Amino acid sequence: MSELQTKTIISKAKVVFVGNSSVGKTALFQRFDKKNFSPDTSTTVGGACANISVSLQDPISNASSDDQVPLIVWDTAGQESYRSIVPMYFSRVAFILVVYDITSRSSFESVEGWFKLSKEKAPEWAKIILIGNKADLDETSRKVTFSEGNDLCNKLGGFMFTETSAVTGSGIKDLLVAIATTAKEDAVTKAQLVGAGEIAIGEDDEEEETNGKCC
Repeated sequence: MSELQTKTIISKAKVVFVGNSSVGKTALFQRFDKKNFSPDTSTTVGGACANISVSLQDPISNASSDDQVPLIVWDTAGQESYRSIVPMYFSRVAFILVVYDITSRSSFESVEGWFKLSKEKAPEWAKIILIGNKADLDETSRKVTFSEGNDLCNKLGGFMFTETSAVTGSGIKDLLVAIATTAKEDAVTKAQLVGAGEIAIGEDDEEEETNGKCC
């Protein structure tokens, strides 16, 4: 193992959920944090956050390794009245997760606005991931096809598109691994450019973060 590989430490990558109210952002946030689903999830007021760690899979054995990637994940309010404060969560963000409800055409039609806000207010390095949530619901309830979601993501220059279910957990693990893998790759690339050492992908060097707190 090289000196660079030995000393490169991956610091927390900041991940922020955005999207209309009632699309399932908070339920997805809970899946990220607690790895479970609660049907009694209440509407988020302002924001909430959690520190999590994602175990990457060994590319050969496909088994979880000891390679841990720390993330700080933020849930934000989707109501129109709170829309103006969402950009404050974009400070040094690495990944913005734009969520819509596949059974709600109106939430899908709002995606372009969320992308626009993200690109205007977030750092240029932030990667935007489009998520179609509630994929567990009956196909007769679906108002947005997978192809429509994927095509819109490509059109808007998103980093990736996926569908998930906060209820069943479908798509959650793959999404987390994709985020963590990209965060690690970005950290290693940055280390190669600036030299070995601790590399922060996100906002880890802020005082409250180094103390292991979100807020």
